[in-house]
Amino acid sequence: MLKHLAISLLCTCLSATAFAVEEPPADRSEPIYLIGQLKLDGSNMSYSIFLHEDAVTSLDQCNAAWQSGQQGDWPHYFHVFRRDLIQGFSAHIQYRCATSTQSISSWEDRRDYRKSYLVHIDRQRLTLKPYNSFAACSRDFGYLSSADQASRFCTKSSQELR
Repeated sequence: MLKHLAISLLCTCLSATAFAVEEPPADRSEPIYLIGQLKLDGSNMSYSIFLHEDAVTSLDQCNAAWQSGQQGDWPHYFHVFRRDLIQGFSAHIQYRCATSTQSISSWEDRRDYRKSYLVHIDRQRLTLKPYNSFAACSRDFGYLSSADQASRFCTKSSQELR
């Protein structure tokens, strides 16, 4: 009951400051994902992980966790980007938090990044569209308007939509 009261209070505070923070129109029971994207510089190739922790129940908690992770302290999300697999290339990692109505399998440290997705993140809402190949995703991405491309990217992942 106390948890529900705290969530109600949080939602009331968020709605009062909605003009300052763009919150997604999401059901609070939706899972929160930390999306990690490793992008090879000078190309459109990227690899992504989608991490979910039951203990993280808000986008603010998720954002605080990955910002803490940038300082070397990951309080909730364990993951490894295998930079040894991209030796000879320069790359950077980008993180963001989002909710989703889709269920994504848990991330495991393995090499088979064979799943291709068009990732759409709009107003902190994540949607994955599966593709048979990264090339097919890139082709369809190229047909999108510049405005639509701004909130989307193609990626490879080891995780599946359930």
